[in-house]
Amino acid sequence: MDKETVELADLLATDTVNYITNWAEEHNFTYDEALYDIVCTHRLNRRLKESSRSLMEFE
Repeated sequence: MDKETVELADLLATDTVNYITNWAEEHNFTYDEALYDIVCTHRLNRRLKESSRSLMEFE
């Protein structure tokens, strides 16, 4: 990998860790609990969007 790609990957990893850490602090979770909560929330939101699309197509 070139230097720019490595730097971008490092920045993305750092931002991700910071996001999860902040979520944990805001919700009084451990890091693992925060990561699980974020993943579950994302899955739920995706399912709700899919359900909404299905309902709109049905009408």
